[in-house]
Amino acid sequence: MSETTKNITLIKGNFSAEEAKDILITLLNNKINFHQMKNFSLMERFGKPEYGSQSRIDELKQNRDELNNLFKAAEENNITFSIDSIIQIRMNETN
Repeated sequence: MSETTKNITLIKGNFSAEEAKDILITLLNNKINFHQMKNFSLMERFGKPEYGSQSRIDELKQNRDELNNLFKAAEENNITFSIDSIIQIRMNETN
């Protein structure tokens, strides 16, 4: 099987600061929770977390903090956002 790629539009549109915040912060929180639960499961089963996962959690939390600051300033100044997010999925054959 050769590599197959699929693009999916996840977010597309214009949003108020509050709407953009709800969408993106929820997405980041879900991703953080995913990594935390995965690490918890690995710790319970094997006594060690996934390599690199904690640094990814830290990176996502930093992104969330930066976005919260951005949205706070945007809400105070009645700024809107245009967001386009495309997810690229590749299916790769494993050996």
